[in-house]
Amino acid sequence: MLIRCLLVSSKFLVLKIIKRLTFLSVRVMRLLVGMGFFVETARETYKPTPLAGAFVTSSTYGQAIVHFTTQNEVVTSLPTYFAKTGYKNPNDAFNGPFQFARQTELHCFDWLATQPRLQNAFNTVMTIPRNIGRTAWYKYFPIAEKLVAESPTDPLIVDIGGGIGHDLIRFKEANPEIQGRLIVQDIPVVISGIAPGSLPEGIEAQPHDFFKPQPVQNAKAYFLANVLHDWPDKQASVILEQIRDAMGKDSMLLINENLMQEENVSFESACTDWIMMGGFSALERTERQFKELIESVGLVLVKIWGAPNVENGPWEGRRLLEVIKKDK
Repeated sequence: MLIRCLLVSSKFLVLKIIKRLTFLSVRVMRLLVGMGFFVETARETYKPTPLAGAFVTSSTYGQAIVHFTTQNEVVTSLPTYFAKTGYKNPNDAFNGPFQFARQTELHCFDWLATQPRLQNAFNTVMTIPRNIGRTAWYKYFPIAEKLVAESPTDPLIVDIGGGIGHDLIRFKEANPEIQGRLIVQDIPVVISGIAPGSLPEGIEAQPHDFFKPQPVQNAKAYFLANVLHDWPDKQASVILEQIRDAMGKDSMLLINENLMQEENVSFESACTDWIMMGGFSALERTERQFKELIESVGLVLVKIWGAPNVENGPWEGRRLLEVIKKDK
C-alpha cells in the first residue's frame, strides 16, 4: 500500500506518494489519525488536515516540536539522575542533568552548537513573539524618561544573549525615532545565523561570550531577557559581574523575566522551572531570589516594573527589573 505524505511547496501543501507503507508506518498513521493530523480516506491512504500543516518541519511549530522534544528527553532522565546524586538540587550548569542524560561534558548551548538541526530549531523557537498574552516591557517602562542617548553614536541598549535580534527588532518597530545604538550580542554560532538584511537599520549584531568582559562600555541600558533563568547562581553571578564592570554612572541593567510566586506557584511556572532545571541546572526565580543574586555582585534592585492587572506565570507574569550599580 502507499503512504501519502506532506511536502512543502512555495505556496501550499501538496500530497505526493513517496514510499510503500510498512506495518510500522501504518501503526504510526493510526495514531496521527486519532490525534487529528490526518484523515484516512481509504484503506492505508491518508489526507492531512489543516492541523498537520502547522507542524511541517519548516514551520515555527514544527521547529518547536524538535526543540521541546530534545528538552523532554532530558527531563525524563531526572528521576534516575536524582537517585544517583542523592536528590541534591542541581547547581552547576556544566555538571548536571543535561550532561548526565546526554553523556557529555558540554553545556547545553555548547552541545547545541554541535547539532545544526537542533541549533536551528532553538534559534527559531526563540523568535516566537514573547509578547503573546503579555504586554511588551517598553509599553509600561518610561522610555522617554529613562532611555535617552545623548547622540546617535552612543550605545542605548545592549541586548545580551539576544539571539538573532527578535527583541530589539520589535523594540525598534515600536520606537522608530529613538536615538542611540541598538546592539544585539550572542555567541558566534547564533550571530552567524542572522539572515543577511534581517536586522533593520540602527541594529547591529556583535558576537560575545557573556562570561567574558563586556566590550560595550557605558551603555545606557544593558538588557537581559530570558538569560538568567538559563543559569544557576554560580554562573549567573559571573554574567552579572561582567555587566556591572561595564556599567557607567548613568547605566542601568534591565532584566526581563518571569517572577515565580513565593507560594501557590502556577502549574505552568512549575513546569518551566523543571525544564530549566533539567536542561541547564538552572531555575525560575522569585523576587527574593533575584534580589539576593543581584545584591551578591554589588548591584541594587531599584524597581520591578510590570503591566497592570497581570497574573504570575510563564506567559502572564512577565516583569522588568531595573538594576543599578551600588555606588551610583
